[in-house]
Amino acid sequence: MKRLIFVLIVALAFAESLPAQNRKIEISYEKDRMGAYTFYCMNTDFCKYTVEITFTNMQNLILPGSSPYVKEVPPGRSILLVLRPISEKVTTNFSYSYTYQRGCMVTRPDTGMVYLIPVKPGNSVSPFRLSEFILNDKVKRNESFYGLGFKVNAGDTICAARGGLVISAIDTVLNSFSDIQTSSRENRIEIMHRDCSIARYTVINKTLVEVGDKITAGDPIAIAGGENYAIGTHFRLIVQYNSGKVVEDQTNGNRMYKQYRWDYLTLKFFTKEQDITELTPRQAYIAEHPESIITRELTKGEIKKRNKGK
Repeated sequence: MKRLIFVLIVALAFAESLPAQNRKIEISYEKDRMGAYTFYCMNTDFCKYTVEITFTNMQNLILPGSSPYVKEVPPGRSILLVLRPISEKVTTNFSYSYTYQRGCMVTRPDTGMVYLIPVKPGNSVSPFRLSEFILNDKVKRNESFYGLGFKVNAGDTICAARGGLVISAIDTVLNSFSDIQTSSRENRIEIMHRDCSIARYTVINKTLVEVGDKITAGDPIAIAGGENYAIGTHFRLIVQYNSGKVVEDQTNGNRMYKQYRWDYLTLKFFTKEQDITELTPRQAYIAEHPESIITRELTKGEIKKRNKGK
């Protein structure tokens, strides 16, 4: 039997050098009568991003903070910063570059969160642990790595283990890999939670949600895949967050930028057998979705709307 290698490669940071049509973040500026430059950020995505702008040259201007200047930006157009002249009689000049990454500047994840077993109530799963796969010696192993795979039946529906905002939904990638998966392009669902952590569901055949959808814990999101793997039909789940810790300074051309470490959350689930627990590999669990877990993060208005829809 072939040896199974479970690989998760998550591309969470994006450089300014991306083609313009693929950029989610665009920066522009306007000069007013007083000689001040107001920088604007256009975030065309549905979620927050962290922008890092570096001024490589700046004359007769004051930056409101240190360089690189880092700020969290919401979807849409927002003010990033304002450069003000030191003297109105002296010429001003500047040059800049920027990078950005999806998510909050610093995430404080809810470590007490209870997740639902991510299949329909009454269906069974057999979980297994994923292993971090290091492609080369330059990539440092993340000691916090935690990921789960769920063996399920063919055609089973994947449900959201926790509610949030769908920020990625892809089911059109045709990979030639079976047991070994090393492509950063893969069919996936990504959901940003209220605390800015991001759940990534992979090995799926079909998505049932679209980018921008707001979903509740237990909602159907995809159909499980993995038929070509030796282990059979399954899907995988990891939850990551931006720790705010700098891994190392990176160079892109003549620009320096910071690469932040994305850590992993160890997940605890509600189970009918043991109430709240980490899942034991190769043990069968029957999914149960109690209303108290589903509505834990909902507002009173959302709960009221949910009850009316029943």
